[in-house]
Amino acid sequence: MRDVAQVARAVEQAFSSDKINYGAFGDNMPHVHFHIVPKQKNGPEWGTMFEMNPSANKQLTKEEYQDIIDQIKCHL
Repeated sequence: MRDVAQVARAVEQAFSSDKINYGAFGDNMPHVHFHIVPKQKNGPEWGTMFEMNPSANKQLTKEEYQDIIDQIKCHL
């Protein structure tokens, strides 16, 4: 959980979020994984659970993914 908290702080700082939502899942396989979702008060999902498969699912370029990775890494 210390690692999850550290990543959540980095995501919160990287995205200037107002809130972080957490989802912990394991289901059918012997594992657990976390979703750490930054939320903004003026964002489309404020006040609700984050969507696992949003209809407006934006596909990012490799460069956009790398930019997000770099932003998070600089706060770890």
